[in-house]
Amino acid sequence: MAVSGAWTYTESGGNATITSYDSGVGGATPTIPTTLDTYPVIAIAANAMKSKSLTSVTINHAVTLYNNCLALNSGMAVNLNATVSVNDHSLASESAFNGCNIGNGLTIGASVTTIPLNLFNTVGLTSVSLPSTPMTLYNTCFANNSGLSVSISGSITTVDHSSLGEGAFYNCSIGNGLTLNEGVASLGVGLFRGSGLTALSMPSTLTSIGNHCFLDVFLNANIDLVLPSTPMTLGDTCFYNGDFSSVTVNSNVTCGTSSSAPFYNGSVSAITIAEGVTTIPASLFQGCTCNMSELTFPSTLTTLGTNCFFDSFVGKTASLVLPSSITTLGNSCFYNGDFSSVTVNSDVTCGTSTSAPFYNGSVSAITIAEGVTTIPADLFGHCCSGKNLNLVLPSSLTTLGNTCFDYGDFSSVTVNSNLTCGIGTSAPFYSGSIAYAKVSEGVTTIPAYLFYTSETTKVLFSSTVNNIGAFALSTNNTLTTIVFKSPSAVTFGANVLQSSQPSPKGTIYGQHSSVQTWAGGYSTYYDYSGTLPTPTVTTTSPATNITQTTADLAGNVSSDNGFAITERGFVYSTSATPTTADTKGTVTGTTGAMSKTIESLTNSTLYHFRAYAINELGTGYGADVSFITLGLSRLKRYEDGSWVAHPLKKWNGSSWVDYPLKRWNGSSWMQ
Repeated sequence: MAVSGAWTYTESGGNATITSYDSGVGGATPTIPTTLDTYPVIAIAANAMKSKSLTSVTINHAVTLYNNCLALNSGMAVNLNATVSVNDHSLASESAFNGCNIGNGLTIGASVTTIPLNLFNTVGLTSVSLPSTPMTLYNTCFANNSGLSVSISGSITTVDHSSLGEGAFYNCSIGNGLTLNEGVASLGVGLFRGSGLTALSMPSTLTSIGNHCFLDVFLNANIDLVLPSTPMTLGDTCFYNGDFSSVTVNSNVTCGTSSSAPFYNGSVSAITIAEGVTTIPASLFQGCTCNMSELTFPSTLTTLGTNCFFDSFVGKTASLVLPSSITTLGNSCFYNGDFSSVTVNSDVTCGTSTSAPFYNGSVSAITIAEGVTTIPADLFGHCCSGKNLNLVLPSSLTTLGNTCFDYGDFSSVTVNSNLTCGIGTSAPFYSGSIAYAKVSEGVTTIPAYLFYTSETTKVLFSSTVNNIGAFALSTNNTLTTIVFKSPSAVTFGANVLQSSQPSPKGTIYGQHSSVQTWAGGYSTYYDYSGTLPTPTVTTTSPATNITQTTADLAGNVSSDNGFAITERGFVYSTSATPTTADTKGTVTGTTGAMSKTIESLTNSTLYHFRAYAINELGTGYGADVSFITLGLSRLKRYEDGSWVAHPLKKWNGSSWVDYPLKRWNGSSWMQ
């Protein structure tokens, strides 16, 4: 044991270890000496400077600090200008500065590269500023300093942060007191885990966030998170369990996958993907609940990575618009998601089978934009069950990939182009249901297996369809109505209706003998009719409330015969059997009774009228009924300076009623 001024030390191997300090001799603001009696000072022993009423201490060279070596100097400022090491600091209560209540009195010099385990744990720090030089922080090195304000100017790496669950700033309740200055490029593993942050602003220089860096930090925080525009690496579960009001992605990023996804087990209420971003990486938002009604992407986006929104939209009803720039949908990218609508604006490639983009989710409306030529295999497979969608395939479409809509339920499917498609169990609508399949004018060929095993109920082929591929309507026991509008010959492939056995029997409608001949091959389950099922309409006779210029007409549309009414009303003319080419009076509604007052008629004129209704197959008319408008009275009387009409009257047994004059026109009496 030796004494040098205020210092007591031991010497070993030519090095000195401080064992005690006399503040009465050396003062309350010591600087740790680099040598004592020529011996280099390499350590401060346990309790050596404890409770010395020091107001500051300065360390300018590398030393080892033993537990409690400077403890219980309340209000002491610390000037740390060199990297130190610690011994026996496994417990916070044994840290070198334990109980010092340093406040904002900590200064860390630019030459410091490491803050060791627990060095400033529970020391009453209120602020810390880390220099711009890269630094390594051990776990809990600044822990348990409640309300700590932190400023970081350089990149940070961490040690022992991966498994303990306690970051460098654990239990510091930083709140909005974190400043990450320009120049910070990376944040280490687990750095802010358990730090109590409530706000985060990232510098433009930040390129890497370590694994678990903000894990469990933003639970219920609902902050707005903006990722910088520089390409970034997001470490595994770096924002795990965080709740965000919004997340803005301004650059292409890389990240952890599966349960190591950066936002896993958290939530976000709004996502903005900025223009310029081309790729959403695999698993970016996997396992993160997306509480939004709409998800939009920039026009620059080309790729959605595997699982990027896996399990993110469970139970939601967001609308999704895929921009025309999109070319790749990664495996299961929207797996298990529920969408009110999905719009596809370009040809895409995607995963298949159980890796299909929307597999195991639900889509309530699908829009395929004009310009799209191919629906890839399984794109909407296993996601439209029970949804009863109205699907319109664009006229630009040429290919339906294998099982692209399988297991989907559709109220209607409209085909607007000649197509190719998968066959057999790879048919596009395999194992789904279609209430009404409509093939539009201009389409000439129905490919083999198009509606195979699709539980189609009703199908309408336009007048241009002249070729039906093999098995196109096969194995549909619900198929009760098949209509061919073509007045010309239709060619049929093999087994078009094989195993389609509705009960009761269905009906095949056609206007050409080729259809009748083909239908005869399925007479066990189908009747044939040469008359297309236009609406059934009756005209009510007679017209009522007839005047010189008006009349009330009535009728009834008793059936639309399976095809929706698009227009109904009355046609009338001075010629018999009027049609819709003559004057019309339309009436709102579809089936059921209807009436109409027609006006601007000519007096003393014979009119014919018929009730009518129009569906997709044509116009149905009721019977022709006629009436004569009333004539003008030719008797006049002079009244108040002018002649006015003076109609004849007759007694009807209870009152006087008009009794117009008649004249003979050569065949009948007219007014």
